[in-house]
Amino acid sequence: MKILVCEPDNKVGRELRDGLEERGYETSLVHNGREAQRFLVESEQSVTIVDIELSSFSALEVVKFIRFKNIKTKIILVAKSERLFEESLLSKGNLKKLGVSTVMTRPFSLDKLEREIKGFFDRQSWKDVEQNESFTEEEISAFDDQFTSMKIEEFFCGNLAIFDVFIRLSKNKYLKILNRGESLEQERLDNYRLRKNVTHLYFKTQDRKVYINFLNDLIARLASKENVSSKTKLKFTQNLTNFMVQEIYTKGMDEATLKESIGVCESIHQTVESMPKLKTLFEELLKYDDSEEGHIFLTMIYTDAILKRLNWVSDHSRHKILMGAMLHDLGKLKFPKFLRSKKGAELNEKELLEYQKHPQYGLELLDQVPEIDQAVKQTVFQHHELVNGEGYPQGLAGNKIYPPAKVVGFANCMADLSISLGLSPYGIITKMVEDRSEIFGYDPDIVRAFINCFKEEEAA
Repeated sequence: MKILVCEPDNKVGRELRDGLEERGYETSLVHNGREAQRFLVESEQSVTIVDIELSSFSALEVVKFIRFKNIKTKIILVAKSERLFEESLLSKGNLKKLGVSTVMTRPFSLDKLEREIKGFFDRQSWKDVEQNESFTEEEISAFDDQFTSMKIEEFFCGNLAIFDVFIRLSKNKYLKILNRGESLEQERLDNYRLRKNVTHLYFKTQDRKVYINFLNDLIARLASKENVSSKTKLKFTQNLTNFMVQEIYTKGMDEATLKESIGVCESIHQTVESMPKLKTLFEELLKYDDSEEGHIFLTMIYTDAILKRLNWVSDHSRHKILMGAMLHDLGKLKFPKFLRSKKGAELNEKELLEYQKHPQYGLELLDQVPEIDQAVKQTVFQHHELVNGEGYPQGLAGNKIYPPAKVVGFANCMADLSISLGLSPYGIITKMVEDRSEIFGYDPDIVRAFINCFKEEEAA
């Protein structure tokens, strides 16, 4: 029997590997999630033991990878304390639904571990999904543009469905597999994914805002829990971000372009990570607000989409502008604590004046980082200026505004609206066109470039 141990602590991992080998198991050891995924693709393992504190792809990402790739292995998830399971915000029952065979808390003996391993192969683990007659599937005819897709491995967001769930059979043909308020057993979901090769589930687009509000509410509740780490909170924010990125693709950005943009954004992040002072500031910014990471990522994706349609942007300037997009809200770190929890509509006149200083604060913080280019600083400093002169902090107008700052400013606004209103990018543009006074604040060429990134939904 082959066993893979995924353990970040080298000493602990070696002790576990050596102990299992002494008992006759062929055991391998890796130290991070990336190595684990590569190893599992290349070599079939009967059992995979995963430490919940795995890095470079988290333990849950490895679990999702195993399930998505249909890798035949039993998963044991281990942690050094119950607290780590609590911080994951997933009960042991839900972890098992995700594909985890069992969970164990250290310290445990090799005898206990071996009993768990042998037990996997002494009992039947899965039921035949086809025998479950508790729900009758319903085939319906409806136009494709009435539905929004989500990856099947990202379906789990609670015990009960918050909307009706469908599978797409063909053009304008769908199969309802779950009613709102009901639960879907993991075995049945695996049946669709593994036996019927279903990669996406669908829900009515009219329920998109319900899903976004659900995630926003979850993030808000997490923010109030002191015993939940910032790292854990950020993971849930990423779920919302990932959903909005899926919205970008379904509304017109082709997959290859999106992947290329994500790659560039990751490259910019690596550049920031290479500057110790800037890395510290950026990490503080992510802790500042649990929704900040999602907002930053969307702003960067929207910025890059626009840049690809502007003929004055070179590859060199593209990277500088995207770094400006990544750091555009850095100045919020200098806000007093009472201001950090408030949003725009909640600010009084005095608080609004303080809020409007964050571009200046951002410039001051970047002045402390000698490696940062002046172009990045000006993008951060001017990203709230509007071409009609009604922006801040300087009230610049027209051609007096640094062009990259115009792009980032518009992308920033689009990212805010995407998350707060639950609208697709084209839906946002439609809303702005209906209220033309809002569009006057932005450069028409940039607005046009953004519109051209996305196809209009076909009429039903």
